[in-house]
Amino acid sequence: MGKRKYLAILLVLCICVSATCATKTCDTLSIEGNMAFPPYEFINENGEPDGLNVDLAKEIMKRMKVPYVIRLNKWSEVLTSFKKGEVDLILGMNISSERMKIYKFGPIHGYVYQVAIFRKGTPPIHTLSQFKNKRIIVLYKTISEELLRKAGYTENQF
Repeated sequence: MGKRKYLAILLVLCICVSATCATKTCDTLSIEGNMAFPPYEFINENGEPDGLNVDLAKEIMKRMKVPYVIRLNKWSEVLTSFKKGEVDLILGMNISSERMKIYKFGPIHGYVYQVAIFRKGTPPIHTLSQFKNKRIIVLYKTISEELLRKAGYTENQF
């Protein structure tokens, strides 16, 4: 089985791959994901990659008899490593129109909803406009940051 077939199977399960990865040759498939995205991807108490996406990737690699390595890192570092060609696949990336210009996505097999966490005693936030005049904390290069920038928020607001 060629590497292209492996990549096609992974894409069907909504694991993201770049267009250039399909032509790259290597002995071991390099897979990275977000170290802080439980229950999908996280570092467990033993310091090992764990979570639903990790388990899914391991099972696929086992059934296909493909040598692989899975690493979890800060999300911004995952994207940088992928851009440099050091990583073949990214686990569990949220889809957006901007990201579709850079990455290839397979069919969506599930949705992950973004939530806002706020202090007790303050009214809940349901829309982006309710963030106006509030300080916001988001992870760098995540879909949350992308959506806030698209809505007109600037870096000094988060």
